Amino acid sequence: TKDLLKEYSLSRVLIAFSGGPDSQALLRILCLWKEKIKIGVAHVNHNWRDESTKEAEQLKKQVEELGLPFYLKTLDPQTFSGNMEQY
Repeated sequence: TKDLLKEYSLSRVLIAFSGGPDSQALLRILCLWKEKIKIGVAHVNHNWRDESTKEAEQLKKQVEELGLPFYLKTLDPQTFSGNMEQY
């Protein structure tokens, strides 16, 4: 991650955050450099499960406790047609 940040001279990063182990690890690693780069965290709540809204709230709290901005997009599954993964 450090080499990637250096190679592309990144000063800002927005990460997609599902809350799973991979995105948790990426968030923790990037937090090691939060004094040098601006980090934003984005999450999409597809509302596919009853727990989705509660999970999004928990992720928001976790990210804000780290002092980072949290961007949430909430979708309405009633408007989906066809392949829901494309949304």
